[in-house]
Amino acid sequence: MNEAHQKAKARNLHHLYRDRGYRFADRDPVMIEVTEIITNSTLSLKQIETKSGVCVSTMKKWMDGTTRRPLNITIDFVLRVLGYRRGITPLN
Repeated sequence: MNEAHQKAKARNLHHLYRDRGYRFADRDPVMIEVTEIITNSTLSLKQIETKSGVCVSTMKKWMDGTTRRPLNITIDFVLRVLGYRRGITPLN
């Protein structure tokens, strides 16, 4: 590897050291509620997968805490299958 390439490579890694904003130290608080709803439902993960399109492996990662920040769309699909809907409510 030539010297110019090595210098360019080191310079390109500088972006790794900048702040990327807030990161949840623990799981997203919504995940606690969603996993509780899944656990209390009468449907199996396979049945939820069939109706929602969200993979069983994804939901298992939610359940065991591997996933910290899931995609909103996947949460919405699963909640709709289980009879729930998220919404925005005013603070008043």
